[in-house]
Amino acid sequence: MYDAEATGSIERSNNKIPRDTLEKLVLLTIKQPWLIGRQGAFLELFDLCKTTREQSLIASLLDKFHYLTDADVRKRIDLIRDKITNDWSLQPCNTKISAFQKSDYADSSEAVLYALKASFAANANLAWDTPNFISNFNRLPDILNAGDNVILLDDFIGSGETIQRRVKWLAQKIADKGLVVSIYVCSVSGMEKAIAQLPPIFKDYFVVDFLRRGISDSFEGESLIEALEDMARLESELCANHRDLSLTKFRFGYKKTEALYYRDGCNPPNNIFPIFWWRCASSRTTWRPILPRI
Repeated sequence: MYDAEATGSIERSNNKIPRDTLEKLVLLTIKQPWLIGRQGAFLELFDLCKTTREQSLIASLLDKFHYLTDADVRKRIDLIRDKITNDWSLQPCNTKISAFQKSDYADSSEAVLYALKASFAANANLAWDTPNFISNFNRLPDILNAGDNVILLDDFIGSGETIQRRVKWLAQKIADKGLVVSIYVCSVSGMEKAIAQLPPIFKDYFVVDFLRRGISDSFEGESLIEALEDMARLESELCANHRDLSLTKFRFGYKKTEALYYRDGCNPPNNIFPIFWWRCASSRTTWRPILPRI
């Protein structure tokens, strides 16, 4: 079977795209080269649009996407390492760095932890070793001692719900043991609104990239009202339920986060607008989201 994406050919959209919008799309693939290999899904998304205004909104949101390559992530990981050792002056003798992973399932924070461990290893002057890096968050209350520092590490802070829950849980466990431990938080990227609402129960935090909401922080006045209406209309094209998930829970992204974030080769967070990752569309027998998510 002919595979347009494999050959690099551009599939034909069912709907006519105005010339000015088409020009924007061409420029968009230059700015966001990760879209080139997703041409089919890209055009299917535009086929869902019923107006040029909706097409313009999708193009605007894709233009704002915060896309990180592996090289981009490594640079940010090195900045986190430098923050820990230079700005905070934390020492390996009394510091643990932990992923947010608490369940039995794969978690992106583990990948970031592993990358940070490699970053420390590449710096021969640092005495950090394997016991400093903890992959299971649940172990922390049992291995922390009075006067220790603990750094909670993640790749992306979306709604802030998980980090708030984890930090409060750990702080309570530490208090129950009568310990005084300094808690720090680090993340590669995070939503500006969520970070501003974090509880002041940790000593400090460091987020490399602060991200704004794709619609609510980018449009004003009548344009904001129209953009919100257009996205709601587009989301109505998606299936109301998929597997055990209800679209209602993820409208405008989980907790209405309105995130535009993607890390190359990783599972996109559910804080992204579902129009970019939801697995089925009610009006389509086949549907390929631009950023498939498990």
